[in-house]
Amino acid sequence: MSTLTMTSISSGKAGDKQVEEVQSPPHYSATELKAQKSLLWKLDLVILPLLSLSYLIAYLDRNNIGYARLMGLQNDLDLSSQQFYNVVMVFFCIFVGNLFIRKLGPKIVLGSAVVLFGVLVCCMCKARGYGDLIGIRFGVGCAESLLQSVPLYMAIWYGRYELGKRIAILYSATTISGVFAGLISYGIQKGLDGKDGRPSWQWLFIIEGVVAIGIGLANAAFLPTFPEHKQNSRFITDLEIKVARQRSLEYNSHEVKFDSRQIVKSLLDPKTYLLALFSGCNTTLIASTGAFLPTIVKEFGYSEVQAQLFTMIPYACAFVTMLAVGYLSDYCRNKAWFVVGSLTCSAIGLIICISTTGKGAGMFGACLLVAGAYPAAILQITWIQVTFCGHTKRAISWGVCQIIGQGLSMSGAQIYTRPPRFFMGHGILLGFIVMGIVSTVTARFLMARANKQRDRELREYEERGEVHPDIGKSFEETCDDHINFRYSL
Repeated sequence: MSTLTMTSISSGKAGDKQVEEVQSPPHYSATELKAQKSLLWKLDLVILPLLSLSYLIAYLDRNNIGYARLMGLQNDLDLSSQQFYNVVMVFFCIFVGNLFIRKLGPKIVLGSAVVLFGVLVCCMCKARGYGDLIGIRFGVGCAESLLQSVPLYMAIWYGRYELGKRIAILYSATTISGVFAGLISYGIQKGLDGKDGRPSWQWLFIIEGVVAIGIGLANAAFLPTFPEHKQNSRFITDLEIKVARQRSLEYNSHEVKFDSRQIVKSLLDPKTYLLALFSGCNTTLIASTGAFLPTIVKEFGYSEVQAQLFTMIPYACAFVTMLAVGYLSDYCRNKAWFVVGSLTCSAIGLIICISTTGKGAGMFGACLLVAGAYPAAILQITWIQVTFCGHTKRAISWGVCQIIGQGLSMSGAQIYTRPPRFFMGHGILLGFIVMGIVSTVTARFLMARANKQRDRELREYEERGEVHPDIGKSFEETCDDHINFRYSL
């Protein structure tokens, strides 16, 4: 199977405008190869830590509602079970456009997002009832939705077979957040409950909110902009920027602007909806387990304090599987079969959780559930970014995936209502997993068929001694329909 080759800028003219041409990989000089290694090292040293911390605190703030429930929030605010489920659900009711990241830049979008949800999480400690809590929680969801543009940002700086392992590292922070969440909640409830007249759940919101504000300010100060911007970070040299621009053209274009035609292409592409269904499966798995894992673990027979502590174990397992799958999928240049394997792992975990509430077996099932859900999620995010070309089409397709995923996540907030076996909750998640596997296999089939058709079409042109009309076009003109583009399977 042929793969997409590196892209470079051609100086040919097409109606007086410079075009980009997909062609053979450029021959880097020894100096440029050294600059490329230096660039990746610097990006990994700055982008990955800052964005990993952003995701860590975002998932702490997203899931702290479940730990606050064990700390007494529901009783203190006199919430019914249905009202608590609504508070969980409203977080997923908002979607903010991905096009903002290219227009406003990562410093503004990703910096303000983290600062804003940090401020709102702090405000949650002042909630005095259902109305206050659900309103502030909605605001936190609005702010955190801006972080969904992070994969679009990273797809500009990293190559197609570099992105997966970086997304895995980034999202490993979400599993670490699960480990930290249990430890932080345990420590706060043990040491700060009642201090200065505040219950432990208020201290949880204050501490995690203040940390988020600090991380958001660091994003605004240190994140590099995009390679094509003249004013970039001071730590990246001119030669490294030149190499970054050339690398970015592998599946991006430099001359980017909003293109309404790409919206139509995205909405008419069946891969958009197949990957959106897959996204819905993953988002619902992550949202449900994130919000209700403490409750699920408690039903295995642990006390409320023990449940907070033991939720660390499944997330620790997911941390390992996430990094392993992210690395192996890039190394093997394969996404679909790793997705199927990850979702199958989660399905086995759910079946075990349905079958028993014993501590040992139940914890093993919970570990399998979470250890499969998170790798599938990072593969989904990476696969979408490297499947769609054209900035507007990629942003819209990613947006459709988010909208469907967030919508289905709302249902995931309402399904864990019947302890201790949670037949309805576990059963519905199993249905989502089947949907995710079917949509993944179908998308792979369509992509493999398109790759073969383009190979055949190029051979036919070469045999006739003709040049294919797409050769001189950019990805902004053709999107992922370019004759030299090959889908990652």
